[in-house]
Amino acid sequence: MRYLITASILLLCCIPRLLAQPCLPDGIIFTTQSQIDSFPILYPNCDTIEGFVIVDGQDINNLYGLNSIVVVVEGLRIGSYSSLTNPTLYDLNGLNNLYYVGGWLSIVGNQILNSLDGLENLNTIGEDCELKENPSLTSIEGLINLFEVDYILVITNNDSLVDLNGLNNLSAAGGIAIYYNDMLVNIQGLESLTSIEYHIMIFSNNSLINLSGLESLTSIGDELMIEDNIALESLTGIDNLLAETIDCLIIKDNPSLSVCDVQSVCDYIANSQGSLWIYDNNTGCNSVGEVEEACTVGIPESSTELQLSTYPNPFTTSTTIEYELKEISNIQFTICNVIGEVVYQAEDRVMRQGSHKVTWSPGHLPEGLYYAVLRSEEGVSVVKMVKQ
Repeated sequence: MRYLITASILLLCCIPRLLAQPCLPDGIIFTTQSQIDSFPILYPNCDTIEGFVIVDGQDINNLYGLNSIVVVVEGLRIGSYSSLTNPTLYDLNGLNNLYYVGGWLSIVGNQILNSLDGLENLNTIGEDCELKENPSLTSIEGLINLFEVDYILVITNNDSLVDLNGLNNLSAAGGIAIYYNDMLVNIQGLESLTSIEYHIMIFSNNSLINLSGLESLTSIGDELMIEDNIALESLTGIDNLLAETIDCLIIKDNPSLSVCDVQSVCDYIANSQGSLWIYDNNTGCNSVGEVEEACTVGIPESSTELQLSTYPNPFTTSTTIEYELKEISNIQFTICNVIGEVVYQAEDRVMRQGSHKVTWSPGHLPEGLYYAVLRSEEGVSVVKMVKQ
């Protein structure tokens, strides 16, 4: 009897899922609150909408009638591209069970939308995710469990948004475009993002000071563009981006930008095989030459006739550095990256007169420019090396 009761309980627990069904292969457009309220009556047990969903109406003030929806196979749009709409919709509560959107998610042109609360269970977006022209939007923390955007994440014209907290679990995206967000001070919230398949475009964000929030990003598949951000002072945040993954680098029209000598940019300049434009920024970042010079600050200049030579150079896996001492000498041999950090240091030792060799294999270190520095009683000698 006990087993029969247990089986009966399990069956009862499964009934809601057994009765759940897809609906609306042609999609649905909600233009009134009454349509939303009547959805669970007209489509009982529908948890998967096979078509698209559009919510755009003058009297819509809540989405609680859509609480059964778990999957939208095509796209979901909240708002309108033509004009500000949904003038009484303050948040997105009612979509709390939504887990997957197979196509685009567009939250656009919502007059008083203040937050994305209600989307906390959303995990994956199969195409673009677009947050556009929501003048009252101050928080996107409702996207806290969003893990993947398969195509482009677009955040634009959200005049009250100050950071991107809420995207903290986003680890992969096809591309990122962040522009025309007047109050955006930083892009904190993207700390889990490690790879971009296409491009990153960050432009015309008038309050953006730095790129802090992108520290985990190591690879992109195409273009990195930083343009027309009038308050941007530093590129700190993209230090760990591997230069070899950048196909095109554009840094221009940022009048306050004076710090461009981060590791990724220095490496790209040193070993660039793609397109490169740097101009119309502040002093120190106003040309490729200025940035290249800033990249070498902290690297000592040669002050001796003692010469270092290296071969092969450029190299891929290892290179050999040669030098000759005119007399017995105590030496210190180090290798630095372009921003002066020591990445290799040999033990200080006394070396005999004559020719000497050091073979260096950088292993996992990124492609880019490095400096071998030899200090001896005869002076300091430096040679440039390029890892490809």
